[in-house]
Amino acid sequence: LMHMNWFEGINYQFASYVHPTAAYGALGAGISYLSTDGIPSYDNSGGRLDTTLSVSDLAFALSYGRTIASVDTGISVKFIQETLADTSAVAYAADAGILYRLPTGGKGTFMGKELKIAAVVQNIGPGVTFIEKQDPLPVNYKVGLAHNFLGETLTLSLDAAFPPDGDSSVSAGADYRIKEWVSLRAGYKHLSDRPSGDIQPGVMGGIGIGNESVSVDYAFVPYASFGSTHRIGLNYRFGRVLRQTMLRENLDRHFSRAERAMIKNDLVTAFRELNNVLLVDPINAKAREYLAGIQKRVNDIKVENYLGQVRAYLEADKLVEAKELIDNLLTLFPEHREAKEFQIRIQSVFTEQKAGRAESIFNQGMEFYEMKQFQDAALLWEKVLMVSPEHAKAREYLALARQELKAISENARRQEKEQKKKKAQQLLADGQRYMKERQWEKARRSFEESQKLDPASEGLEKALAELAARQSEDCFSRGQKHYDAKNLQGAVQQWEEAARLAPSSEKISEALAKAKGELKEANRNKADDYNRQALKEYDSGAIRKAVELWEKAAALDPDNTKIRNSLNRAKDELDKKK
Repeated sequence: LMHMNWFEGINYQFASYVHPTAAYGALGAGISYLSTDGIPSYDNSGGRLDTTLSVSDLAFALSYGRTIASVDTGISVKFIQETLADTSAVAYAADAGILYRLPTGGKGTFMGKELKIAAVVQNIGPGVTFIEKQDPLPVNYKVGLAHNFLGETLTLSLDAAFPPDGDSSVSAGADYRIKEWVSLRAGYKHLSDRPSGDIQPGVMGGIGIGNESVSVDYAFVPYASFGSTHRIGLNYRFGRVLRQTMLRENLDRHFSRAERAMIKNDLVTAFRELNNVLLVDPINAKAREYLAGIQKRVNDIKVENYLGQVRAYLEADKLVEAKELIDNLLTLFPEHREAKEFQIRIQSVFTEQKAGRAESIFNQGMEFYEMKQFQDAALLWEKVLMVSPEHAKAREYLALARQELKAISENARRQEKEQKKKKAQQLLADGQRYMKERQWEKARRSFEESQKLDPASEGLEKALAELAARQSEDCFSRGQKHYDAKNLQGAVQQWEEAARLAPSSEKISEALAKAKGELKEANRNKADDYNRQALKEYDSGAIRKAVELWEKAAALDPDNTKIRNSLNRAKDELDKKK
């Protein structure tokens, strides 16, 4: 996601999503929208009008990319809509690009391992036509280079753009990672022919904050007298491919540190980084090969130098770093007396700090407990017991906090149950009101919702029985009207519904049986009429028409064997003619 606040009230928004697949490359979709409004409007004679105008550009892109023969390739197709006041135009375009990673063999602290080379062509398409005039799309050809330096903390890049209908330009950029999660950025754009007063930016700057999953980017781009512009973007990465990428990057990072350490003859640091690789990838052959080389050079290690570093860590209260370094030394020199003494000393300080930390956390928990924030207090006391299992007060107060939480939970459940019962009674009352208004469906829904909330709701069973009886009477009444109007089919449908609602009613059962009998007789008579008409059509040679009439007769009197046989015979004759 990206938003750009440009000059003169112009805003630009962009959003995209990319989905990588294991075997078929990556699919993507993006949408961008540029707009501004409040533009003064004039008539044909130049007179100012009261209204203002707005303009906008909308582009929607579908993209696909994959690696082919070690070259990253990609293509996008775009739908573009431009709007000027009340007039719009549509265009279609495509972008395509490639990126190649050229190995440079860099292994030291300065040069990176690969040079990235890219080329792209943008906005290939027929142009945009407003009314009768066609404007070409801004076609652009670009090439670029990027390389990492200083242990891959610094990235330098260079782009050159060659638009056929404009001035070529060169842009340079730098990204310096001062922390694992903070990058500072700067750039400069130079046009081949920059006229005075040109609004193109020159120097620009920015910052990136985040990690592999979530990051925020900000850019500051000044435009001289037009003022400064601001861009902010949000990137969010997730899923299996991200985890694989992070794992690969983590391994590469540890390998790079190990290689730099070995070049500087810092074998203990190299040993530590290679062990970090094996923690992630225990069967990594390259890491094991490097470790074997370190074991052969173990006599080159100046243990005293590293012990001095351990002392410095302890003086600076960097216990974690001191412990990690001394553990690595003892792995390489398990019998070194002074190293063992440092290990015991570090462990003792850790124990003291753990006890002090446990007491501090316990006191924080007491503050939460007094404020009746029992959940927070319990979480802190659980941490205390993880650090110091023998802490009796933490165990005692944790039990009290859990009792309070249990009481709160039971009270909440009780209140929820009471609220459900109250809601169920309200729904029951609503259903009874709907029933008086003869809104049967609304009444039924209210009763069913009441039953879900409180199946044992007082009066619900009686209300459901009354609803069924009232609905049954209503259906019977409508059925009687159909019967009196000689609409036997309608009468049967209504009385069947009435019988479903009141299965024990003899009145409904008798009426339904009578209507069904009369309907069956009426259908049989109508079927006989269709049969006679079909015979006439058949005798006259109109077999298709006869089939249609016999099908109607069979639908009305399905048990009539004579009609069924005539229908089958006529269908056979039709098939033979085909």
